[in-house]
Amino acid sequence: MISTIPKTVLLSLSLSTATLAAVQAKFNRYFETGCPSLESAATIVEGYCTNLESFPTISLDAYVTSGECEDPTTSPVLSLFADPGCETGLLLDVAIGAEAQCVEAEITIESLTITCV
Repeated sequence: MISTIPKTVLLSLSLSTATLAAVQAKFNRYFETGCPSLESAATIVEGYCTNLESFPTISLDAYVTSGECEDPTTSPVLSLFADPGCETGLLLDVAIGAEAQCVEAEITIESLTITCV
């Protein structure tokens, strides 16, 4: 007897695999220069926009926690926006890797996303 797997199960498995391969990163923000004491942290997933509510920031860092860019000729970039929705008001692009690097940036962040560029 041939067993069949429902299409919804196959779709769920496919989506789960795609999410696992996506770049995931930890984003940290600080109220002081030099990234001395953590104010808040968030996990960001490639391809998804994360809206924040007026996060004032003096310095920040981010690093990849899992996954990799599908295209090996690209690298993950964290984009920070002054507007919600990750479409307008680009404030800063930060290349991210396995190690956190502190970035001095006195900004107010409304949204952020990761893309492979």
